[in-house]
Amino acid sequence: HNITGSSSNDTLTIKGGTANAAYTVDGNGGTDTLEIDIADGAVDLDPVSDVDTVTLNIAENIASCIVL
Repeated sequence: HNITGSSSNDTLTIKGGTANAAYTVDGNGGTDTLEIDIADGAVDLDPVSDVDTVTLNIAENIASCIVL
């Protein structure tokens, strides 16, 4: 999935499942926030660019790994 923000301030959201290399996120200017709801698994932030703030919402009782 490719997610690209506008040149303004954006909030980009990934809900459910695992955020991994299948996601490419580009804030594309402005002051951008990436919100990720993690149901299970790992989060790979390597394919994320031009995002100023990352918010992780992690479900209870799961084992998670965050890769920066």
